[in-house]
Amino acid sequence: MAHSAALIKLSALDTVVMTANYSIEQAGIWIDGTKLATELKKTTGTEGLPESFDESASVFIPFSKVEWLMTPDRSTNKDEAKGDD
Repeated sequence: MAHSAALIKLSALDTVVMTANYSIEQAGIWIDGTKLATELKKTTGTEGLPESFDESASVFIPFSKVEWLMTPDRSTNKDEAKGDD
């Protein structure tokens, strides 16, 4: 299930990054948007992304690399199963 905006802190980055959308899988989290991808590319010594990447770019981050994630609201699997009454 996709979720809205979040702040995410990764072990690979010194800065916190805001993402427009994210979705959680068993092994990690998919982050939408080019800002996170651009920040990750900078840590490898490359400025920016190739031209073929646009605003729909996504990055998969394994949970072992996520230090913390902050969202405006909390959604749990239990809440989703109930249908958010």
